[in-house]
Parts: sequence; structure tokens; C-alpha cells
Amino acid sequence: MSAGIRVPVVLFAGIALNMLQNAQRDDALRGLAETARAVALLVERELYSAEAALRVLGASPSLASARLGTFHNEARMASRRPKGWTVLLDARGRRLLNTAVPWGNALPVAGFAAGTPPGAADGRTTVSNLFYSGAAQRLATSVNVPVAALAGARHSLVEVFDSGYFTELIASARVP
Repeated sequence: MSAGIRVPVVLFAGIALNMLQNAQRDDALRGLAETARAVALLVERELYSAEAALRVLGASPSLASARLGTFHNEARMASRRPKGWTVLLDARGRRLLNTAVPWGNALPVAGFAAGTPPGAADGRTTVSNLFYSGAAQRLATSVNVPVAALAGARHSLVEVFDSGYFTELIASARVP
């Protein structure tokens, strides 16, 4: 009789514990998916914001008239990211200016980003993978916006983000 009572109690207790464990696992996975979605939206918002700022800068009259000193100041003031900088590349990928360097100073000799095209031929914005920026001596990623500037020639405006920027952004947003 004792076994007849214990077996169903143990069986139902085991089933209840298994259901509780599955529910907790499902809640944890759902929370993880929501956190991943929030981080992705946060990063995506920053990338779209950078693209919009670069498109506005690309329409600058000082860029169109090749007043690069004035354009350097505009680009530096437009970049609100403390761990980011703006680079103007010509059609061959050579740097014409870099807001991380004061105007008139020599630009860093190190390559911009191996494998990063100076601009898509079809005019689309590209986002690079994480790369080692030799000029900045750290990991970075970039948003590359092709623009028609300097007498209609194809150039690229690039917003470069230090990899630590996104870490700080996520931390400041208090994403779990």
C-alpha cells in the first residue's frame, strides 16, 4: 500500500519538476532572444545614424567645391561619437582627410582597412566587418557611403567606429 501511494506521488513530482525546468529554460531563452534583439537594434540605430550623417556631409558645398579644410571642420563637428572619426577616400581608396588628425597634419601611412572597398559601384552603403586599424592602432568597424563630390568624381565618406564604442553604448543602455 505504501508503494501504491509513493509511486504516483514521486511520478507526479518528477513530472512537475520537469515541467518547471522546461518553463524556466524557455523563459531564459526568451530573455536571451529579447536581449539579442535589443542589442542588434541599438547597433543598427547607430549605423543608420552614421549613414544619415555621412549623406548630409556628402551634400556639403565645401566638399563639392574642394574646400577640404572647411569640410574637415564640418565633418569633425558633425561626428558626435567620441570613439569615432570620419575619413574621406578618393575613388582609389586613398585618404584625403581624416578627422582623427588635425587639418594640415600628415595623414597616417597605415592602410585604411584591408579589403574594404572605397565605395560600391552601385552607390550602396556598406558596413565593414571588424578590422585592425593600423592608423588608429585598434580594432574598428566602418560605415562607408559613396558620394559624388569634388567635381562629380566618386568618393567615399567613411565613419569609423572604435570597437570600444559599441561596448560602451551597450553598457550605457543597460542592456542585460
